[in-house]
Amino acid sequence: YPAALLLESADLIMPILYDQHWSASAPGPIASPDWVTQNLGTRVAEVGSARIVAAFPLYGYRWRRAAETEVISFDDTRRLTTMTNTALVRDHASETLHASSPEGWELWISDHVLLDRLVRDARQLGVRTFALWRLGLEDQEVWDFIDPRTHGNPSTISSSFW
Repeated sequence: YPAALLLESADLIMPILYDQHWSASAPGPIASPDWVTQNLGTRVAEVGSARIVAAFPLYGYRWRRAAETEVISFDDTRRLTTMTNTALVRDHASETLHASSPEGWELWISDHVLLDRLVRDARQLGVRTFALWRLGLEDQEVWDFIDPRTHGNPSTISSSFW
């Protein structure tokens, strides 16, 4: 979409920086740092960073051979991998947690480590305002670094979420 044109009528532009891989795609990360930086960088180059709200994911997908792909929460991911004795590991290229099972499923899930990286990279581009998609599905450790009591402190992530 033409962000500069939209900003003639809107106060902010919110690039949706998730679903790099989606329910109908092949399995993969929801928002790898390189993919996010490339897409966000395009918008920053077009309109600057001050009027951008970067939207990041708090969820994952589980792709299954014999069924529809499903959105999965961090807690459900932990339960599933524990119940099936399946390793949940971090993909080094995308910094995203993932697991696959001989039963025919593969999942990729966002967590606090990935979100921290995405926010740091966005800040390098000058973006200071963020949105989170799919509240309630998140890794609870996300809230350890989003603390409204630190609002206004540029050294914390929380100042950018309000």
